[in-house]
Amino acid sequence: MTARRVLVATGLRDVLPEVPGLAGHRGHGVVHCPYCHGWEVRDEPIGILATGPASVHHAWVFRRLTDDLTYFTRGTELDADTRARSAARHIRVIEPPVQEVVNDEGGALAGSHINALLAAPDTDAARAAAQSENTTA
Repeated sequence: MTARRVLVATGLRDVLPEVPGLAGHRGHGVVHCPYCHGWEVRDEPIGILATGPASVHHAWVFRRLTDDLTYFTRGTELDADTRARSAARHIRVIEPPVQEVVNDEGGALAGSHINALLAAPDTDAARAAAQSENTTA
């Protein structure tokens, strides 16, 4: 068999932060992208869980969709400029690490004032490829 080009598509595996209870809310109270899910949760209290450098940008994007926004740093340090810009946008910044994501009786997010939590996952192509090999072998 010959080919000019070969495309190898192994997929990506989402890797969520290791916060107990977070994965169980994925796709319900926990969303992964302000562009994909922002409109559905607009005008609601929203939390942003810091997962990487883009998390601050996600907070600023979501701020256009809600007046009630909280940024959970998960212990990462914010520089003075980022703090000032967040304060100017009336974004609450919560410093202590998130210990757990919990349910109310109906299975929704509980224990805070937010209705939706953005937790953008990291991706891992190597794990996805290994899982693909293990399931096809």
